[in-house]
Amino acid sequence: MQKNDTQAANESLLRGLRVADMTIIAPAITDGADQTLANGSGMTAAMIACWHGARAINQYAAAGGRFNEQTDEQGRTAAMYAAESGAESILAFALAGGRFTDVPDFDGRTAGMVAASKGSDAIRAFAEVGARFDHQADASGMSAAMYAAANGARAIRAFTQANGRLTVATDNNGTDIAMIATAQGADAVIAFVAAGGNYMEGEDRLGRTTGDYAALADQGEAITPAPAQKQAGGKIA
Repeated sequence: MQKNDTQAANESLLRGLRVADMTIIAPAITDGADQTLANGSGMTAAMIACWHGARAINQYAAAGGRFNEQTDEQGRTAAMYAAESGAESILAFALAGGRFTDVPDFDGRTAGMVAASKGSDAIRAFAEVGARFDHQADASGMSAAMYAAANGARAIRAFTQANGRLTVATDNNGTDIAMIATAQGADAVIAFVAAGGNYMEGEDRLGRTTGDYAALADQGEAITPAPAQKQAGGKIA
């Protein structure tokens, strides 16, 4: 490919990156554009494909796109965007040669934490592709196990079936994993206990015990930790 052709492909890719448009990005990749190019948020073509989901991942891979460990301005990789997009994207990403690692972003979140925050289907898909859930905690003190617990009984069961461990942990608000599971109701409590989860006698920073979380759950007023959220939509360029 001549220099002018490469330059044209790069310029086309940059236009596509600014508007997160795969109909522009994919042809530019096919034409040999530099796949390390990024938009103003540090998002590459691979990240945008993963942000859009499984169909875009397949489109990107078919165009000759590759996945690497490059990060955006918040330390997130394409793998994290794939995990955020859910089960189908996790499977498509792995099938296209993407790899899930336990390297955290600048908020301390790993791909495993993000997958756990998306619920049982994403947890199963993450395990199915051979990825493992780490025991790290993010900047809020939440671990993958705690994000799974925050999604209730199905997610707790899926997490433990994926060889995830419900280790004793407490977030920055003093909320431990047992409180989080209890806040999801009776089914989650049963799943948590069946999975070997342990109850402690501590209090969170508001002085609430596990019993208080159970009462809140019964009233339908439980406060649960916010899962990892998709960040890219608010700032693309």
